[in-house]
Order: sequence, then structure tokens, then C-alpha cells
Amino acid sequence: MSGGTIEHWIEIPVKVEYSIEKPEPMTWTYPGSPGGISLDDITWPDDEKMRAIIDKHADEIEWACREDANEN
Repeated sequence: MSGGTIEHWIEIPVKVEYSIEKPEPMTWTYPGSPGGISLDDITWPDDEKMRAIIDKHADEIEWACREDANEN
């Protein structure tokens, strides 16, 4: 039996907690601050949820493997 290897991309939901740093205006004695966003925490699905996501895309993944096999 022969086969191959592909890289197939699917969307994975991640939960992102962030903080907002508000900009501060420049004055004669203070250079100011542009503000920004700080990422505080990023979480992703556990193994069980990842398996469910992959199972949901099983037909799409199989199709991609068939396309790769036909090209090679």
C-alpha cells in the first residue's frame, strides 16, 4: 500500500482575552504613548473538542487526500 502526506488547513476556534492600553496625548513635557492591545491569554479546544472539529471536516480532508493522490 502506498500513500502520501498532505498539509490541510481547517479553522480552529481560539478564545483570546486582551487588554486595551489607551493612547496618551503628547504634551510639552511628556512624549505621549500610542496605546495598543495586550494579549493576556489564549486558549484552544481540548483534545476531545479537536477530534470533533477534525471529524466534522473528515470528508473535506479525504477529498484533499484524493486530489493529492491523483496529482502524484
